[in-house]
Amino acid sequence: MLPRLIGRIIVLIMIATVVGLSLLKISRDRKNGVKCSGCPYSKTCGANTTCSDNSQFTTHNSQLKTL
Repeated sequence: MLPRLIGRIIVLIMIATVVGLSLLKISRDRKNGVKCSGCPYSKTCGANTTCSDNSQFTTHNSQLKTL
């Protein structure tokens, strides 16, 4: 019984750590003016408020249009 409880506590701590660190990264990115945290073109993206997949492929990767 005790090993199961310890295992569940460890898993919950790991999940809480991952969620906490991701929220910390998002808040730091927002302070630095990044519109989309996961977008590599976040500071130069053509989208006004949110990044969309179409905007980055049409403005930065014109060779992908021919595919």
